[in-house]
Formats: sequence, structure tokens, C-alpha cells
Amino acid sequence: MDQSSRKAGGPSEGVSFARRLRRARMARKWGQLGLAERMYKVGLDYGGSATVTSLKGMISKWERGEKSVGQDNLHLLAETLGIPVEDLGVPVDPDFVWQKSTAEDAPPSPADPADNIQSDEDDPDA
Repeated sequence: MDQSSRKAGGPSEGVSFARRLRRARMARKWGQLGLAERMYKVGLDYGGSATVTSLKGMISKWERGEKSVGQDNLHLLAETLGIPVEDLGVPVDPDFVWQKSTAEDAPPSPADPADNIQSDEDDPDA
């Protein structure tokens, strides 16, 4: 393809969000589950409450073009993939605030199952 037939925006212009997301994920050699697990971990810092399972389902729908992405997940994807949010090809709301949660904003973390294990020293009947 010669230079004159390319669009002014470069080779990525006109490429759908679904394709950009899939390319970014595959460039890192991550499966959808791997991306979902990473999104979950990053999301915890931003007050996210989605599960790995729900994130994987959303990734699948986004990549098939069956679901549009909201601003919160758009920013979460970019943060997780380590790319500028604009690279995903979705309009960015200039009023949207993407910032890490403070300790008082954060939801309580799931209890560690090990916290519920009693040692024999703690049990007077043992």
C-alpha cells in the first residue's frame, strides 16, 4: 500500500476498539483470563468490585464487539495494559476522573481464610 492511500490518522485509524483490545492483549501473550486477573488486581487500587469471572466475560464481549466499554473499564484496561487510554480508540470523557482510592474509599478486602484458623494454643479444649 502506498503512502497516498493511507488515512491521515495512520494505520490504526478506523480500527475498532474490539480489534485494538485484542491486539494489545495478544501482543503481551495474555489470554482473556490472564488479562481479567491483571485487571482485577489493578482494579483493587481504584475501588473496583468486579470479579475475575465477570471481567473475563466482559473482555470476551468487548473483543467480539457485543458490548461497549464504559469510561471506568476503558481506563482500567489502559492502566492494566500499560498503554495510553487513547490507544484503545474510544472517545475519552474529559470530565471522567480516574484515580486510586484512598484507604477510606476502598472496599474492605476479602478476609484471608488463614485468619479463621485456630491453633491448638488458642483452643482451651485441645
